Amino acid sequence: ADPPKQTGAEFAPASGQEAMTPAPMPEEPAPTEAAVPPPAPEPLKDPQIAGVTQAANQAEIEQAKIAQKKAKHARVKKFAAMMIKHHGDAQKKQDKLVKKLTITVEESPALAELKTSAQSTLTKLESAPAGADFDMAYMNAQVEAHQQVLDVVDKQLLPNAQNEELKTLLTEMRTVIEAHLTEAR
Repeated sequence: ADPPKQTGAEFAPASGQEAMTPAPMPEEPAPTEAAVPPPAPEPLKDPQIAGVTQAANQAEIEQAKIAQKKAKHARVKKFAAMMIKHHGDAQKKQDKLVKKLTITVEESPALAELKTSAQSTLTKLESAPAGADFDMAYMNAQVEAHQQVLDVVDKQLLPNAQNEELKTLLTEMRTVIEAHLTEAR
């Protein structure tokens, strides 16, 4: 005898039940490149750390000298004078320590980034017209620069400094940088 013929009725839902249709196969998601974080910067050595702080001090002094010529408000001129004094003093302290420790300043990616940023700011300040607009541009640049340097100190300089005297100097500098940032705001 022939097997019974299947009509499909045997797969029909029982009374009161919904028909079950096979779920569509999920589409394979297109392969995506996972966002790869940038590699962590190489740990800085003491000579590279000295290079970064030296460049930061020099940039602040150069920018402040422009501000003393172009600023309109007494508060901005006073801030610029403070930058020249504080960063000049910090540079003298560092020069003395670098000489004592016989450190020769070295280049690093952090130094290159800081120099590029400082040069860009200097160019903007040199081309900005004197007066109230300059005051705003200078003070905004000071907030930006001091925040950038504070981040570098916290993330790259202090954690990597090997010499205890250099660490102490960086800690002192950090306190002053933070005060400058607060004052600039």
